[in-house]
Order: sequence, then C-alpha cells, then structure tokens
Amino acid sequence: MGHAFQQLSVIENNGRQAAYQLVERCDEVTGDLEAWAKDRLTAGRFQQGLYVAERGRTRDDGRDDELDVDVWLAWDGFGTSQVVFS
Repeated sequence: MGHAFQQLSVIENNGRQAAYQLVERCDEVTGDLEAWAKDRLTAGRFQQGLYVAERGRTRDDGRDDELDVDVWLAWDGFGTSQVVFS
C-alpha cells in the first residue's frame, strides 16, 4: 500500500453531472478530518458551496486511491452550516 493522504475538494455541477475540483491535498494526516477541513475552509476564503474532505491511501499499482473516510460540509463562506454526511 502507498502513503496516507487527506484532501479537500469542492463539488461543482456543470449542468449534467457533479464534478469534484481538488482544493488541497496533503500527505500529513491529522487526527480529526472534519476539524482539518473546517480549518482549511476558514483559512482559505473559499466561496460557498458543498465540499468533501477525504482520507485514504494511495495504491502502489497505479489504480485509484483507496478512501477510508469522507466528510461532506456545506460551507456558507464564513463557516460550515452543517455536516451533510460522514
């Protein structure tokens, strides 16, 4: 198995389907994924929208990353209004 990572993406709708736009990815994994995501959103002046924070491991065989946990956050530009799904 590869190395651990966590990432934050915004979910956008192009009119036909949802698309995930990567905001930040790091190899330093913190204890609380939700707290990390909220901190990144607060520090980054992001637009309001739906965001997903994910944690997992890369695969050595080149296939897609293996995700262990995700947290969905509704961001209003100042703070998270709710955790949608975790």
